[in-house]
Amino acid sequence: MRRLVPIAITAAALLVAPTAEATFRGANGRLAAHVDTDRGPRVASLRLDGRGWRRIGKLDASVPYAEEQSGRAKWSPSGRRVVYVNLVRGVEVRSASGRLLRRIRTTEGRDPAWAPSGREIVTASYDEEDGALVRMRLDATVVRRLPLPQLAGAMYPEWSPDGRWIVFQEARPRATLIWRMRPDGTGMERLGEGRNPTWSPDGRRIAVSTFRYGFGIARPYRLLTVPAGGGRATVHRHSGTLFQWPDWQPR
Repeated sequence: MRRLVPIAITAAALLVAPTAEATFRGANGRLAAHVDTDRGPRVASLRLDGRGWRRIGKLDASVPYAEEQSGRAKWSPSGRRVVYVNLVRGVEVRSASGRLLRRIRTTEGRDPAWAPSGREIVTASYDEEDGALVRMRLDATVVRRLPLPQLAGAMYPEWSPDGRWIVFQEARPRATLIWRMRPDGTGMERLGEGRNPTWSPDGRRIAVSTFRYGFGIARPYRLLTVPAGGGRATVHRHSGTLFQWPDWQPR
């Protein structure tokens, strides 16, 4: 199978900032990350060695839990734009240099991620009744709601590189499940357990992190890859005990 260096690339962000939320820009090796500073939380871009830090956007922390639910930036397929949620202000789309390109004011905008075309995003809804994923254009026009009433809620959706599937994490107490479905809401299938799913560049595998619980504390301790169509997972053990938010490096 392929080497695992591409999967674990976001672990480098753990050496840069207290938060470990980052995505990789393959064009020039820069990360987009949610970082904490003495002036408050920011979305920034930076190199793998932690240098060349550039602010992309400021995150509002004026209401309880806003900081924890904001950020998680994602590069567009072209690497020229970043999308992330700013809980108080809505979904923000900015250029790599930080210029605000669009603010999408919507109640559906949690954990936004790009479609391969770059013209659409998928988000997790805050509506707890149907736990929907929502496809929308950048002008906030809803393309399609994908209700998931049978699940305990959805989070962290990711579009497959070929645009044929959306993978996401189901939110469940003390356990998480990974599902996939087609962009029209059909073909939903459980793939296994894990958190924060991310597609391999060729769309054949999905990397997830898993947690071990002890004394009431979730302890991330390993990385798994599962076939995109379901099947037996491969466990990749790491010497550290902290591994979250994997994002597979583009080719």
